[in-house]
Amino acid sequence: MTLPIKNGWFGRKRHIRLYMDLSTTCDIRCVQCFREAIIPPPMKVTRAQLEILEREVFPYIERLSLSCTGEPLYLPIFPEALRAAKRAGVPYVRIQTNATHLDEAMSALLLDEGLSHLGVSLDAATKETFERIRVGADWEMVTGNIRRFVEMRNARRRVEPEVSLNFTLMTDNCHEALPLIDLARDLGVTSISYHHMIVERPEMKSHNLAYDPPRMNALLQSLREQAAARGV
Repeated sequence: MTLPIKNGWFGRKRHIRLYMDLSTTCDIRCVQCFREAIIPPPMKVTRAQLEILEREVFPYIERLSLSCTGEPLYLPIFPEALRAAKRAGVPYVRIQTNATHLDEAMSALLLDEGLSHLGVSLDAATKETFERIRVGADWEMVTGNIRRFVEMRNARRRVEPEVSLNFTLMTDNCHEALPLIDLARDLGVTSISYHHMIVERPEMKSHNLAYDPPRMNALLQSLREQAAARGV
């Protein structure tokens, strides 16, 4: 006789982690972006598609990311997508954003709709490096948006959404990887994720620290030590 599995991974209704984009587009141009090598056709999730997702997919999702490579916050359909996920009972919803459109109204929406995690892509600790890498983004606006969001969340006495910074390591910006830890603390952010750039073109290989293990390992050790000392 076969006994039903009621506990564990197979016993859960929700056991899928879905990473998706609402659009293939972005409002800025980053020097390390795959779009500099591969230009995807412009596509956006339609309301009809979103209705199908809410009805047939979201009820089985344990963790949902509504953005991975595209910018979600400037899309008209984003608020409805977030609400659809919450209506379907998805317990954990995150987004990755460049924070250019994280104004006060959008911040209030994210807090009202119960976003679980807000990841912000920030590849520098100074205005000069930031605006050279993230072409079209404004340093003061982005850092100001992050700071205000954290303040609005804290004013509600909430711990969610957790806010994290996402730093793409390159030879061009690795000197600001350590200073980012102090910037994060100043902004009220307690989590940073560092990762290597994806090599999309042969000439990008020389900018990837993965091909310089001694330098990368030394930096990684310093990052761990300073983050621990700063409580990040």
